[in-house]
Amino acid sequence: MKSFHFLVAPDSFKESLSAQAATAAISNGLARAFSGLEAQLTITQFPLADGGEGTMTLLANHFAATKNDIETIGPLGESRHSYYFSNPDSHIAIIESAELCGLPLVPPSKRNPLNTTSYGLGVAINHALAAGAKKLFVALGGSATNDCGIGMLTALGARCVNQYGQIISPLTAHDLASISHCDLTPISAKLIGIELIVLCDVQNPLLGPQGASYIFAPQKGATAAMLPLLEHNLHHFSQILEATSQKSFAHKPQTGAAGGIAAALFALGGHLQSGSQFIIEQLQLETLLPDVDYIFTGEGQIDEQTLQGKIISAIVTTAKKFSIPIIVLTGSTQANLQPLYDSGISAIFGITQQPQSLTEALTQSEEALTKAAENVGRLIRTLETQKNS
Repeated sequence: MKSFHFLVAPDSFKESLSAQAATAAISNGLARAFSGLEAQLTITQFPLADGGEGTMTLLANHFAATKNDIETIGPLGESRHSYYFSNPDSHIAIIESAELCGLPLVPPSKRNPLNTTSYGLGVAINHALAAGAKKLFVALGGSATNDCGIGMLTALGARCVNQYGQIISPLTAHDLASISHCDLTPISAKLIGIELIVLCDVQNPLLGPQGASYIFAPQKGATAAMLPLLEHNLHHFSQILEATSQKSFAHKPQTGAAGGIAAALFALGGHLQSGSQFIIEQLQLETLLPDVDYIFTGEGQIDEQTLQGKIISAIVTTAKKFSIPIIVLTGSTQANLQPLYDSGISAIFGITQQPQSLTEALTQSEEALTKAAENVGRLIRTLETQKNS
C-alpha cells in the first residue's frame, strides 16, 4: 500500500474541545484506522484558529510571547482572573475576546447579550499599553457580547454623556441607547504610535440582516423579541461613533465581529483582518501542502457562516491549488451544505452517533470525534487497498 500523509488542522469545537484537543482526537482516530500500517502513515498535527478561542495561544507560540496574569471584569461584570500574552523584546501583546468576555464564561441560564460587557477586554488592553506594548494583536470571536465595544471603550477611558449632558459609564448593549455623545480623545492619546491589528473571525458587517445582532446574538442568548432592540441600539451608537471618529463603518465587512467590538476598534484606528487567513499565513500552512494526501479539519458547527471568514474557508482557499481532498468533521450541521461542497470541500461528516442532548454531546465530543475520524480513515484505507490490489 502507498504511504499516506494526513494534515489534521481543525479549529476548536466551542464549549467542548480546544483546537489542540480536537487535533489530538482526530489524529488518534486516524491512527486507529491505520493500525498495522504505521510505517506508511504520517500525521501532521496543525491546530488552527480564526480569531476566536485559541487564537491567542497559537500566536503566543509563534511570537514567543509569555503569559501575563491580570485581574479584570468578566462579561457579567464579575471580578475574575484572566490573562493575555506579550513579548517585551518585540513590544508585542496578544489579547483575545474569547478569553476576556467569551460566551463560555456566561452560564447558559444567564446568557443575554443586552446585559453582557466587553469591559474586560479594555482592562487587558490598558494593561498591555502600560507595560510598553507598541503592537497589539486583538483577536475577536466567541464573545458573549453585542455591545459594540462600549464596555471596552469605557475601560479605556471614553467619556460618554446622555441627552442631559450627564456623564455616564455605559457597559452593555442595553446602555447604548442612552448615549448622546462619546469622546474618544482619552483613548486616542493612549494609542499614539501604537499599531492595532484586529483579527476578526467573520466577514459580517455591524448592521443589517447579516450583521452582529441578527446573525450572532441568538447564539448568545437573545430571543427573537430582543433582536430589533439590539439592532436599534447598535445603529444608534454606531452613528455616534462614526461622527466622533469621522469614519463610516456600519456596513463595512468584519465590523460585526465579537458583537461589534471590531467596529469600535476600527473607529480607534485598528486595522481589520481575517483572523483565519492571518493565522494560516503566519504559521505558513501552505508550505506543508505539497506532500499532503488528505486534509482533516472541523469545528463545532457548520452553518451559513462557515464560508464567511471561518477557518475552514481559509483552508479551502489555501489548499485549492493543490487539489487536496478536504474532509470536515463537525458537531452539527445547520445549513444547506451544497455551497460548502461547491467551495472545494470533499465531504462533511457529523460526529454525533445517537440522539442526545446538547450537554451530552459536548461532554462526549472527544470520543465521538475520534470515532468519526477512525470511520473515515477506515473508508480511505479500504478504498486505497482496493485501488492498489
